[in-house]
Amino acid sequence: AARGVARVSAVLPRTAAAARATPSVAARTMVTEALPAVSVPGEHLQMSVTTDGIAIITIDSKAEKMNVLNHDIAPEFENILNKVENDSNIRAAVLISGKPDNFIAGADIKMLNKCETEADFAAEAEFGQKLTNRLAALDKKKPLVAAVNGAALGGGLEVVLACGYRIASTSPKTKLGLPEVMLGLLPGAGGCQRLPAAVGIQQALTLATTGSQVKAAKAKKIGMVHATADPN
Repeated sequence: AARGVARVSAVLPRTAAAARATPSVAARTMVTEALPAVSVPGEHLQMSVTTDGIAIITIDSKAEKMNVLNHDIAPEFENILNKVENDSNIRAAVLISGKPDNFIAGADIKMLNKCETEADFAAEAEFGQKLTNRLAALDKKKPLVAAVNGAALGGGLEVVLACGYRIASTSPKTKLGLPEVMLGLLPGAGGCQRLPAAVGIQQALTLATTGSQVKAAKAKKIGMVHATADPN
């Protein structure tokens, strides 16, 4: 995780931060840097802030093997995003995962299994839309970077797409896609809008209707992410 933070810090000055005239973030030593002390603890999210004002938001559901999106994580997201937005000492934020091979695996299947009616599914889609729209709104005020290592699928990819700058590690376990169609669903948290904007309508249709998953190099080639990075 520390190496990923350093890589993102090195990239920030020439990307989203530069575009918003944010002062340059100094590049860090990828091998030796440790994460700052946690300033906002949580069961699903933790936040640390570097000395130069970069908030590191770590997604790590402690009781789960994989990070998933559910109603338990939402209040912690809202709390941290409010702190990032309102703290004048924070200039940008980076989303990373505390799991070794998983960013966000998607929506919690247990949550979806409870849906019985059209209204139930609509409510869950609204929940996802509210989260991704909140991320996108923050990115308009302060640069928001998704640094993806491991699987970012379904709602996980929709979270990534809501960030203004996206980096994927070249780990063989990193894969990005919208596999909801395998469950008879279509992306409901902004994927149908943000993916075409990133990769074009033809690529987006193929990904959304086949459930195909792509590695980091392909994701960069088609515009799903802006850069790739060696996880080591």
